[in-house]
Amino acid sequence: MQQPLAADTIRRQARTRRRQLSAWRRMRNGRAVCQRVLQQADLLQGRKRVALYLDFDGELPTKDLIRALRRRGRKLYSPVIRDDGMHFLALDRVAAAQLNPLQSSQTLLHASKIKPRQLDLVCVPLTAFDRYGNRIGMGGGYYDRCFSFKHSAPCRPPLLLGLAHECQNWSGRIRRKSWDVRLDYVVTERRLDRRVR
Repeated sequence: MQQPLAADTIRRQARTRRRQLSAWRRMRNGRAVCQRVLQQADLLQGRKRVALYLDFDGELPTKDLIRALRRRGRKLYSPVIRDDGMHFLALDRVAAAQLNPLQSSQTLLHASKIKPRQLDLVCVPLTAFDRYGNRIGMGGGYYDRCFSFKHSAPCRPPLLLGLAHECQNWSGRIRRKSWDVRLDYVVTERRLDRRVR
C-alpha cells in the first residue's frame, strides 16, 4: 500500500495546480461556486453572520459570493491574522485596509470583531482537500486553532464550508492530524459535497 504524501508535498503540488489556472478560469470558477452555494438553500437558511476570506495566490475568488450575500442581508466578516492568532473583523473594514495599506492598522483597530463561535457560516480557503473532509491550508494552522472547539461539538455552529477549484481535489487520502478540524462541506465549480463524520 502506498504511503500518503507529506502535507508540504501536497500543498506545493496543489498550489501549483491552482496557480496554473488562468485569471479567466479562476473568475469563472468563483461564479460557479457562488451559484452552487446560493442554490443550496439549507447552507444559507438562518445563517446571518458569514465569514469569507479575501482571495489571493490563486485561491477560489469570493467577490461574487460576497456581493450575493451582501444583497441577501448577511453580516460579512473576514479573517485577519495578528500576532495573537486569527480574528474575524467586519469585511468592509478589512477590504478598506487592503486598499489603503498606509492606514490599515488604524482602519482595523476600529473594526467590529466577532468571536468564532458567534459565526453561522465560515467559508474556508483550501489548498487541497479529499473526499473525507480533510483539508490542507497554507500551513499556519490558524483555522484549526480558531475552530478547535468543533472537535468536541462537530455539529455546533459555525458550519465550515471549504471553497476550492476542482483541481485542488486530492485523489488520495490526506493524512489527518489530531488537531485538524474537518470541514462540513466542500464546494468547487463542479460539486458540492457534504462530508461524512
